[in-house]
Amino acid sequence: MTAPVSMSPPGPFAGIPISDFLRDVFAATLLLVSFAMAWNVTGDATAHIEVILITLLSVFSLSITYLARAGVLPPTATVRTVWLIRLLANVPYLVLVVVYVIIDAISASGSVPGGIGFAMTFGLTGAIIAAQPRQAEVTALQHGSAIGETWYRIVVGFGVVGLILVVVNLVLILVRFLPLIVYSGSPLAIVAILIAVFFYLGAIGALFAGMVLRSEAGRLTALAIGVSTLGAVLIDLFSQRALSGVGLESLNAPVFGVLIFGLLAGLASAPPVKLAMRPIDPLTAWVRAASNLFVATAVLALFTTLTIILAFIVIGSQGADYGFTGFGIGIIVVTVLIALAAIIGRSLLTGNQSSARVPVLGISALLLVLGIVFIVIESNAGLALRNAGARIGLPDLVLAFGLPIAIAAFLTIPASVRAHYGALFGSMGAPRSYTDLIAQVAATETVIPIHADAAAPPTVYTAAVASDPATSAAVLFQIAQAQPELRKDIAANPSTYQGLLDWLGALGDPEVDAALKAR
Repeated sequence: MTAPVSMSPPGPFAGIPISDFLRDVFAATLLLVSFAMAWNVTGDATAHIEVILITLLSVFSLSITYLARAGVLPPTATVRTVWLIRLLANVPYLVLVVVYVIIDAISASGSVPGGIGFAMTFGLTGAIIAAQPRQAEVTALQHGSAIGETWYRIVVGFGVVGLILVVVNLVLILVRFLPLIVYSGSPLAIVAILIAVFFYLGAIGALFAGMVLRSEAGRLTALAIGVSTLGAVLIDLFSQRALSGVGLESLNAPVFGVLIFGLLAGLASAPPVKLAMRPIDPLTAWVRAASNLFVATAVLALFTTLTIILAFIVIGSQGADYGFTGFGIGIIVVTVLIALAAIIGRSLLTGNQSSARVPVLGISALLLVLGIVFIVIESNAGLALRNAGARIGLPDLVLAFGLPIAIAAFLTIPASVRAHYGALFGSMGAPRSYTDLIAQVAATETVIPIHADAAAPPTVYTAAVASDPATSAAVLFQIAQAQPELRKDIAANPSTYQGLLDWLGALGDPEVDAALKAR
């Protein structure tokens, strides 16, 4: 007779995938790090009591999921109740940012302090991540579900607002700077500014359009560029704002967009937004996203080339006096090489994917090397033009480091990509991964779990026990070892720990692989 297995409710952390824990940690980090960043021209976020209180409210909202699972909320609370509480707890942060953005827009008169600090970028992105439903709460939902459509509309709304803000930025720049430029007799300066603004307008429009058109590859592309932007802002913070100067942007100055690019990371990472995208094979989505990033790399590199050419024209003969000429030519050469390498990488990736992966990864490494050279040359060019306030910009870091790293990550880290290319190279005789090696060793040895139940486990288990989230990790381990026919049920169990999932995935069992893919 089979011994009964405890059916007590799972704890507040049971069955939650690692992605949800990482999402909570990421959101908390963004919110708390924002305290060290500039809020507006009056000072850092900690100089504003309303910012401190509302940020702490968003941080607290991260605990709602665990409080609900621990039974703190009333028994009548549902998953939708948790979604609503978490969303409402983060709405104040959005309202706070909107108020300060409006203040910045009207600050051109000089009567009110303006500026949109990078604290708003980090904080609002963290609040959006905190507000969204978790993967564990939407795993059982299908594409086109109601919560997915709700967050799809949120993405559309943010996209419209983002484009409006860039247009407002364009109008305010024309009103504020055009008379000065006309008076100074430097029309090319306004041309350069307009090109930059329209570039940001097009980039923001294209990234939001990918998600609005329900493209999974577009969502992944927006996620990569958004995270790269946040990384550049973090480097700016660690370098004592040596890149941005003050850690601020403004609707009244060229160019505005860091806030919007940062928000892309929060929106694109939302599990319900993924549900709103058109269903597509994961491998195809990751490869297409990498292809999109190659295009983004080429476009950003050529845009940088154009800005340097315009700088040559505007500075004229004074460039040689500053010592800028040689550095400027170096930047042009390197950015053109980056663009050419990105175009070649995309061509290879859209061809025979099976044979192109290794050379494409080589090109991503080449892009990283060229990016380092680009940053070194530009930093020296900035020193040559220090009187003009020239410095490395945040987009330059995205071009040099963010995009190449994201391309390499998209082609190596996702499970679907590793499984595809692992199968291609599996015939070479060597283990396809470290996990496979461990599995081969484990197959010939007796593995004793570190932890075991106090009572002796039963010798025969049922599929119900193997798929029950309340079954302990030690029992799942015993089942996987003793009853191979139930391994597919363990693979489908949301509480199965990652180490056991990795071991199951290395067995090559079609039924187990199908269950793992369905997770």
